Amino acid sequence: MKKLLIPIMLTLLLVSSVTALTEKQEQLLSKLMEKAKDDPQKISQINQLIKDKNIDINKYPKLSTDYKETSVLSPTPASPSKGPGSFLLITLLTIITVIAAVLFLYFRVYNKHIEQTQGQLNKESQLKAYVTKTLNQGFTKDQIKHVLLKEGWDEKALDKVLKNK
Repeated sequence: MKKLLIPIMLTLLLVSSVTALTEKQEQLLSKLMEKAKDDPQKISQINQLIKDKNIDINKYPKLSTDYKETSVLSPTPASPSKGPGSFLLITLLTIITVIAAVLFLYFRVYNKHIEQTQGQLNKESQLKAYVTKTLNQGFTKDQIKHVLLKEGWDEKALDKVLKNK
């Protein structure tokens, strides 16, 4: 019967979903600590329960005294909280990283588009200048078009420039 007592008491404590202990739970845990003095497995179970429930022994004077007097529980280092705050932080950092990556890619593509547009405008202005110069020298539009087509210029671009002259 005594062997069943500690697992039953642990089960009663585990049923509670709150991290603060009631007075009855505090008394129950105190009894568990007293009975578990010589049993490493029971001590491990109690330590795990306290860790899982985030119970702060120092908040409960009776438990704190029992703990200090009997040294039943091995002190465990405080671990960083992995509650909703950590999840929120990780989620926020992920969102910020994704936004930064999207912005980086957008501006990279945008800059390439700007460079291509400027390159096309530069070519178009060079073509206009060439056509104006050769027309002033007395060449016909057909002669200029023929030469420029041989050089690899786009026929639509040539027609557009020659139409405006």
